[in-house]
Amino acid sequence: MKKYRVNPDDETLEPEESLLGAVSPGSRIERPIKSGFFVFFYFGIVLIFSIFVVNGFNLGIMEGDYYAGLSARNQYISIPVSPKRGLIYSKEGVLLATNRRAFSLWFIPSKLAGYEKEEAVLKLSSALDLPFDSLSNFIENNIDRATFVVKKDISEEEEEKILSLSFPFLVLAENDIRVYPDGGFFSHIIGYVGAVNEEDLNKDDFYKPSDEIGRDGLESFYENVLRGRRGEILIHRFSG
Repeated sequence: MKKYRVNPDDETLEPEESLLGAVSPGSRIERPIKSGFFVFFYFGIVLIFSIFVVNGFNLGIMEGDYYAGLSARNQYISIPVSPKRGLIYSKEGVLLATNRRAFSLWFIPSKLAGYEKEEAVLKLSSALDLPFDSLSNFIENNIDRATFVVKKDISEEEEEKILSLSFPFLVLAENDIRVYPDGGFFSHIIGYVGAVNEEDLNKDDFYKPSDEIGRDGLESFYENVLRGRRGEILIHRFSG
């Protein structure tokens, strides 16, 4: 093996001296990255990009209408409006069951902000002629709900008083009352309607806690026909 001598006093670097430094025991030899790494890295980037493109297409194109509608609905508070219940006639054309136009008073807790709750409840109890304590407790027990019914079958006098208050957290919604012209004469055949219970709510998602359902006779037998189709009142969450 050929030996080389390094002269410390000579500032000239010979080719042999550079080779000695490259192969010295303390040096680290750099190796080139394998081509497989670049292939793996490239396909990883392509895969991630493809996932973003597919998800973007799915959200923006395929399900765009759904999410746009969902976003729009989140801007509103929905108050369900019970449909007019179907009429019942005898085969001779005699009206056996009909409806009387009535209104229910709905409370929207989120609209209460900016009002003194105790003072507002006091004015409302006076308008409805209800005891302050019982009304206050009822509202407090339901304050976490989006909406709830304070009273059904509001009279014209009560309606005028409520409208004069101009409270944005109070809404009057039409909710008819069932009427039987012949009283109880045909009750064993016609049946009657009553408030829904927890079992009704769990069995059929059509019903809301403020609804009524046929309990007996024709009212119950033809319930799916008589109950009609539900509507709703939409109120913007951020309107005054």
